[in-house]
Amino acid sequence: NEDAAFEKAKASRRREDLIEFLETSENPIQQEEILQILSEVEHEEAWQEVSKYSYADLFKFVQKHPGSPFAPEARQQMAALKAKSDAARSQDLERQKRAAEAERLRREAEKQKEEEERERQRRRSLDPFFDLMVHVEGGSFDMGSNENDDEKPIYQVTVKGFYLSKCPVTQAQWKLIMGDNPSNFKGDDLPVETVSWDDAQAFLKKLNERTGSGYRLPSEAEWEFAARGGKKSKSYKFSGSNEIDEVAWYDKNSGGKTHPVGQKKANELGLFDLSGNVWEWCEDDLHGNYNGAPGDGSAWVDVPARGGSRVNRGGSYLLSALYCRPARRSRRSPGYRDDSLGFRLALPFQSVG
Repeated sequence: NEDAAFEKAKASRRREDLIEFLETSENPIQQEEILQILSEVEHEEAWQEVSKYSYADLFKFVQKHPGSPFAPEARQQMAALKAKSDAARSQDLERQKRAAEAERLRREAEKQKEEEERERQRRRSLDPFFDLMVHVEGGSFDMGSNENDDEKPIYQVTVKGFYLSKCPVTQAQWKLIMGDNPSNFKGDDLPVETVSWDDAQAFLKKLNERTGSGYRLPSEAEWEFAARGGKKSKSYKFSGSNEIDEVAWYDKNSGGKTHPVGQKKANELGLFDLSGNVWEWCEDDLHGNYNGAPGDGSAWVDVPARGGSRVNRGGSYLLSALYCRPARRSRRSPGYRDDSLGFRLALPFQSVG
């Protein structure tokens, strides 16, 4: 009967049962109630369709069903989606901002790097040593040894900080400044040799006129301090090692010739070839021992008239390991040249005394 069909439709809340009842019922009261249930079912179905979808779907649902019991929840979900979207947009904008800033900084760093490289190239074209000078922190050390009379007595020297070129002056560097190449063994990366102390002074004069710098020869004390490793010294027998073959070109491994600078192991300060390859001129006049030598690391120069010999240090490719010790000394007249004699550069501080 009709009441039973009414109760069945209400209980099932299935669309087809509700519609079937409406099509067969003649009871307006029951029809009104079933229509209300059908409307709820349609709202539920519509809500199930859109509740897990986009803001636009929720918006359409509210527009179409403003009075639906699900409309408040739809509006809440719309607000949540909007907040989430706003947060995502804010995060995206922040990411874009960070990315743009990172790109700006990268471009600035790249530009700065290019400018610095151009400046290095410009300076290097004027001054081939400007980025090849190693800082030697000042300090005190015991200079000399008891091996030979001219290395005695051992005495304490306090050296001020200064800079020393990483390697001996090369033939390429000499040619850039002087325009010629006096060396016997030819090669741009080989140490310049067959240069006298006077030749080295002429080179320094031209280099300083060109660069406005104060390059000079190291004092004998500065040279030995650096060769021993300065304040980082590990008291090696040679400059940078107890094993001569690690750090030096000398008579046993040179093949009777000089070799490109910087090929052997560096010493504690990052300096190369202070043992072997070529002897290196120092500023000092030669004295037979260290009695009366200055204790401040300055060049020991005879005044008013300079002595007849200048100091050279480090040994060479021609000689045995004994000559490659940091304390070993040699002498030559200021005008003397041979293919085992070269030099390296220093920068302040030097007080002549």
